[in-house]
Amino acid sequence: MGKVEQLLETAVHAYQTLLAAYGDVEKSVSAGRGADDLLAIMERMMDAAAAAKTADARFQEITTDISADAGARLLEMALFEKWLSLVSRVIDENRRIKKYVAAAMAMTKDDLTRMKKSKTAVSGYHSGHGRIITTTGKRINCGV
Repeated sequence: MGKVEQLLETAVHAYQTLLAAYGDVEKSVSAGRGADDLLAIMERMMDAAAAAKTADARFQEITTDISADAGARLLEMALFEKWLSLVSRVIDENRRIKKYVAAAMAMTKDDLTRMKKSKTAVSGYHSGHGRIITTTGKRINCGV
């Protein structure tokens, strides 16, 4: 079962990376770090998820072809139990982390809204000699 163990080790490592990244997302959002930080974490998560998906798919192909006796031995493997535990934890963390991702999205949306409002407010104030600028129905004399 060398190939099975190798696939399980790959999947276990990928799921451990995912779980660590979930904690990083939570810390990043709680600390109010920027989008670049979250983007780096999300890239790590996507890489780990892809590795886990590949290992899991290959593992499923192999285990579908093995005998019932080999399957029973597989269930007794400590590495298999660890893999099952990590899969369960990743599913739980997916559900829990949604609130942190939603909070980060809300912060980003709020920042974007404030920037747009600031841009609109500032766009009416141009310097020029003797120009009169009309903004929001009011006349502003910006000239000398």
